[in-house]
Amino acid sequence: MKSKINIGIDLDGTLADLMGAACERYNLLVASSKNKTIRPESIASWSAFMTLTGLSHSAQSKWLNDTWEEWEYISAFEIVENGILNKIHDSANVFIISHRARTSHTAVTQWLNKFLIPYDGLVLIEDHIDKLTFPIDILIDDHPRLANRKTDKKILLVTRPWNKLIENLTSNVFRMNTDNDIITWMIKNGYITE
Repeated sequence: MKSKINIGIDLDGTLADLMGAACERYNLLVASSKNKTIRPESIASWSAFMTLTGLSHSAQSKWLNDTWEEWEYISAFEIVENGILNKIHDSANVFIISHRARTSHTAVTQWLNKFLIPYDGLVLIEDHIDKLTFPIDILIDDHPRLANRKTDKKILLVTRPWNKLIENLTSNVFRMNTDNDIITWMIKNGYITE
């Protein structure tokens, strides 16, 4: 019997629409005083939220972590809503790997439980730890810096506004324009069964 492969899946921007919730929170709490609202579609780069809000890097990190305190308002992407993750989990070991502040750990597990997300392991790590050091075969993520990452592991780059302009992916990185592309790619390449 063929052993299951290990798949790492990012949380923020891949499973959970944290940026959408962060923009809504900004618009509710700050936008009226600055006469400017922010939509997730306007976050065209990894640093765009900082630029649009005027937040420093550390203030942005705090803002995003504080957004997790209101986890009930964070929606899930299609990979969760359409059962794609369930199909992947049927044929593979799924490890959710996320850079997380300790203050958000409880909220994250509550969110995962709310959406009945299947996983075999939850790895919540500090920012400086590389997700690709974990024993996974494939990483599904939205972070733009992964687009040109050379490794023996496959990276499925989920298209989001902050990475869609990146071209010239390395040979081990595959762009997933829709969440449904993930399951199609995995079946086509024999990583999971239909």
